[in-house]
Amino acid sequence: MKVVMIITHKKIKLTFLTLLISTGIFAQDLAGFFRMLSKMTVIDDCIFTIEYLYTFYKDTLGNPPFSEKYQLDVGHKYSRYYSLYGEQADSLRVTATKAFNVYKELGLGSNETISYADCHYNYPKKGILTVSVGYISHFIYEEEMPVMEWRIIQDDTTTILGYPCNKACVRFRGRDYIAWFTSDIPISYGPWKFNGLPGTILLIAESSGHFEWRVTRMYRAKERKILINDMEKTNSYQLSRKDFLKIERKFWEDPVSLYLTANRQFYVYKNGKFIEAKPGDVKIPYIPPLELE
Repeated sequence: MKVVMIITHKKIKLTFLTLLISTGIFAQDLAGFFRMLSKMTVIDDCIFTIEYLYTFYKDTLGNPPFSEKYQLDVGHKYSRYYSLYGEQADSLRVTATKAFNVYKELGLGSNETISYADCHYNYPKKGILTVSVGYISHFIYEEEMPVMEWRIIQDDTTTILGYPCNKACVRFRGRDYIAWFTSDIPISYGPWKFNGLPGTILLIAESSGHFEWRVTRMYRAKERKILINDMEKTNSYQLSRKDFLKIERKFWEDPVSLYLTANRQFYVYKNGKFIEAKPGDVKIPYIPPLELE
């Protein structure tokens, strides 16, 4: 059975959007969202940049993993972790005079992707993590900076990019991770939501091998600003983290219901013809999201 999602242009309900956009699997399926640089607000100056290669699996069918370049901009007061490809795509669209394939323009491979999922550390105040996600529209949720109970293994060491690293383990929201961090660079947060170690994480991987972040380079930034999508200037919606977890779980369980909620059509190709799907007809074999609880 071949699954085909037919997207219409009917008005989308907010309840559907809160269900839909929290998961990065729609990055290539849902067109139309990008951040307008003119509506981004400067909140700090960047003094140090760390680039990560994020590798992850989208399905349980044995297909090769996907990858995306992420960047952590560290400021005096705030810091931002975001997709480097997403930022480059924004810049391309600003100067575009005609339609184009952003993946082709950026020279991305078939297993490279673009997403819009930013983490802002200590914003809008110390101890708060602000997460923003965008595909069709822009959504934001805030949470207290997660407390992680790291177990540091002092006698297990390695070297990454010339930096001496110690091993640390943590269980976070249903998944187990092994990290390698260096105390030579005293940045205690990033990538993603990871924080609390006495140094910078240069490599962290989930125990099943489904998710990995690996540093590719680090440097002192010059004249770079730390930005955030301004809720005052954009059609943004504020949600809770719990809503995101419900959304992700619902998508794997019954994606057809989500499309029907948005007055959109969902077809499957079966026995030589297209058939309109009903709730429960399709279950997506994707890897569950990062946060299982």
